[in-house]
Amino acid sequence: MRTILCSILFLGIMAPATAAYAQSSQPVHEIDLAIAYNPQYRDGTNGNSFWSRRGGGGELSADLYRGFGAVAAITINYTANINGSGVNLTTYTPAFGPRYTWSHRKVAIFGEGLVGVSEGTSVFPATGGAQTTAHTFAAQAGGGIDLRLSKDVAFRPIQASWLRTGFPNGASNVQNSLQLGVGVVFRLHH
Repeated sequence: MRTILCSILFLGIMAPATAAYAQSSQPVHEIDLAIAYNPQYRDGTNGNSFWSRRGGGGELSADLYRGFGAVAAITINYTANINGSGVNLTTYTPAFGPRYTWSHRKVAIFGEGLVGVSEGTSVFPATGGAQTTAHTFAAQAGGGIDLRLSKDVAFRPIQASWLRTGFPNGASNVQNSLQLGVGVVFRLHH
């Protein structure tokens, strides 16, 4: 619940700040809203890696100055019966940070570095038993390609990111995941 409230607060601050910047003397070239399918390949303890194929997300990004910009992203993933264990996992990860985009004609290639908090619901080892929820710092680095279809719509054929979280797992408490994405991008301001 705390993560959801922080996400709403962050987006509530970012949206007006981006709009205020757009009305300032320095022009904002683009404000985009992306909706994507985001599966994740998660490394597990003792080699028990798995795919979290039920995932999706959204992001709001703004090109602020010559390709440099900011992005706020929210990703939700769900895995049922991890590797036949009977244990489910749901993660909710809001993150934000800088992005650089290189554009040429109808192609835009971007790279980004994001930080945030990930909230998980599952069975996590804890002192004296187990807990059903956990919160952890999340760091994400990656990039992708957008192919412009029209003035206001682009197709994102690939987005790939490394996502690091620290959920309790009874061993290293570190997870390194590969997050992929494919989706659609809507131009809100140009």
